[in-house]
Amino acid sequence: MNNCRLGLVVWLLSWSGFVASEWHDEGGGATKQYYNSKYRLEWRHPLGDWLDADGVLNGNKPHLSETLKSSLSGRYIELDVTKMLQATPRGSSSAMRDVDFFFRSAGDFKFSSREASQFSPSIEFYVGDQLRQFFSLRDTQLDTSTNKNLGAGTSVKVGRRSNGLLGFSIPESLITAPELKKIVLRLHIGKVYGSGATLNVFQVSTGQGSTGSIQTASNSRVDVLGIAAKYPADKGLESDAQVYFFDDFDEHHNPRVWGDRGRRVDVPNTGLSVSEQALEVTVREGKNKGLNRRYKFRANGLDEPEEAYFRYYLRLSQSWNSDISGGKFPGFAGTYGKAGWGGRKATGDGGWSARGFFFSTAENQRGQLRTPLGNYVYHLDQTNRYGNDWVWSENGAALLENDRWYSVEQQVKLNTPGQSDGVLRGWLDGKLVFEKTDLRFRGSPTLKIEEVWFNVYHGGGDAAPRDLVLYIDNVVIANKYIGPIAVSSP
Repeated sequence: MNNCRLGLVVWLLSWSGFVASEWHDEGGGATKQYYNSKYRLEWRHPLGDWLDADGVLNGNKPHLSETLKSSLSGRYIELDVTKMLQATPRGSSSAMRDVDFFFRSAGDFKFSSREASQFSPSIEFYVGDQLRQFFSLRDTQLDTSTNKNLGAGTSVKVGRRSNGLLGFSIPESLITAPELKKIVLRLHIGKVYGSGATLNVFQVSTGQGSTGSIQTASNSRVDVLGIAAKYPADKGLESDAQVYFFDDFDEHHNPRVWGDRGRRVDVPNTGLSVSEQALEVTVREGKNKGLNRRYKFRANGLDEPEEAYFRYYLRLSQSWNSDISGGKFPGFAGTYGKAGWGGRKATGDGGWSARGFFFSTAENQRGQLRTPLGNYVYHLDQTNRYGNDWVWSENGAALLENDRWYSVEQQVKLNTPGQSDGVLRGWLDGKLVFEKTDLRFRGSPTLKIEEVWFNVYHGGGDAAPRDLVLYIDNVVIANKYIGPIAVSSP
């Protein structure tokens, strides 16, 4: 590429300078099934998801289109993406913005990737009398022919059997600059096959689509206020008529529920108005069990519900690193000692469970440890004797940092016997990150939500590779959405 232009300023950006995009093109990156295969963060649909010009998930109205003839092979094209970038909402308060393009085409063509050196894709900003150019930081294709990541190739093919992804990180100030004249996406077309192709440009979506069920379900929006909103710092929450159980491990500590499997300790609660003490739970090196306590509705004088919410605060210790296997976290269950756990396949009149789940800890693109959160579910449609583990991957996902408090909330609504209308949802810090609304937990109305199972267990069969320590605080079980701890009254 000839970069000898008057007024040109080239910005070369590396991974260390900003927060990495949710998808990437290196090992463990985007494939036809996952937008991040290392953390098992799935696309909603095969071959990826996009937002069209109307903000519709996987809609048909591209932001712009370009007809490609075979004569363009080996040449550059320039696409004016000014309106597209200016219409795209800013993703965060960061000074840098991830700008990600999703390419589709009915005909086949390929463009040079960032690995193609001088032919690397670029974005050019015409601001006043200056031209600022940024080269791509991630690009790959999602191809029907393989489950592997294809980001290492020197070209990206787009067409009947593959879609293309292309990403940059750009200073937000440039996109909103008063003197901005236009923004140009520059691609080197390696080859156009057959009679030609039509390049359709969309925005990459990794879980923020406006028409997905996650945006329309009751109590699913981030701005919905829960029970906790009425009780700053959770003070008085235990007296709310919709609350079944509350424990902040201070004056409300309930040893009958927790037993001696954990101990109360002082934990720094920086940035949160949680209580002074928390429950410390340790899975010892070479062991599996950390906590195995239960809150049973019937034993506490309550009717077993068919719908319930459970919120707790979770903090993985600074040294947490479960790098060989995942394991179980607290969640709902109705096993009745018969079925729905431990390889005892869920049965219509036997039992079910929907515990939380942590997946193997792994480094992200910046070398930071992250532990994916999800559910481990025994249900009637599981295909083997063990349950399904599902990562919470919507709306930015649930990748837990060490030494940080999180509000973790789950909802279970049992299905109507004979129908697939059971609901399982998960929230992280008040943001809905998981939803399934087609589950069959039971086949008989006699099965209810028997308990909240406070389970911390490493494996499967794999023992903990080292001492794994976590903290639990401000536990709430209720019949309505609870939400995170409120700082002040609404």
